[in-house]
Amino acid sequence: MSFNPKVIGAILAASIAVTVLIIFLAGPREDATDALVHITAEGTEYAVVPLDEDRTINVPGPLGTTVVEIRDGRVRVLDSPCPNKTCVSQGWAEAEGDTIICLPNRVSITVK
Repeated sequence: MSFNPKVIGAILAASIAVTVLIIFLAGPREDATDALVHITAEGTEYAVVPLDEDRTINVPGPLGTTVVEIRDGRVRVLDSPCPNKTCVSQGWAEAEGDTIICLPNRVSITVK
């Protein structure tokens, strides 16, 4: 019985790909319960709250109040007094390093 080197190479590549996928899916992950939401208002830290704690936070800024919602392990700007509402349209942030910024109202939200 002879083996075709191309077939052996394909089987080996597929085995490596499946192994990497299993390691990636089963490997350690940041749990949402460990993540924190850092909210900054006008350059000063306003609040640090767990990402897994559902709540609404009113953050004051020079234009008015930015409403931040934390729900189901995610955070977003629910409403803001800024003219373009770009921060609202950014949607949900949930992964470490995700940031939402309302530049006109000087509010930033980062998941760490």
